[in-house]
Amino acid sequence: IYVGSTEGIVYSLSLEGQKEWQFETDPKGSSPTIDLPISANSELVFVVSTTSYEDGLLYAINKTDGTERWTQNGSAEWDHAPVVGGGTVYLSYRNQSMDEIKALNSSNGDIQWEFLRYGYVSDITLGGTSIYVSGVEEGGYVRRIPNDGSTYGEEITSFSGINVQSIQSPSVA
Repeated sequence: IYVGSTEGIVYSLSLEGQKEWQFETDPKGSSPTIDLPISANSELVFVVSTTSYEDGLLYAINKTDGTERWTQNGSAEWDHAPVVGGGTVYLSYRNQSMDEIKALNSSNGDIQWEFLRYGYVSDITLGGTSIYVSGVEEGGYVRRIPNDGSTYGEEITSFSGINVQSIQSPSVA
């Protein structure tokens, strides 16, 4: 079990609730907090730590011993947890008036691809050979992006002309 605290600490707990390790985040050295869900794959725990006024960091932490494997810079306006699948970590965060969508190699944090997008990305969901991104840009949308990031993909539905303030997480079944 992995949990984060508003003090910027990640705890690994056994199924019986015993602390196995803890990892202290420290983005830019000032009052970190973890207020988004934690993601994981078979080797690593992925956690976003932000401050109220500084850029946040995505940490990849080894599950076995709680040591840092790598970090990736982000934004203080990180709105949702990273999504992990197929050796890739997908994330999105606010970058001034744009949203940035990135795909990172989960083992080493290298950027596989990225898009800077006008508008607001609500969430990212995995589905087969694509990711599905929901958001708001002159109305709501759901967009399908190939996992390899070869294109920004296609808009599969649009809510333009409808007064939509927000589109929530898509679900793919």
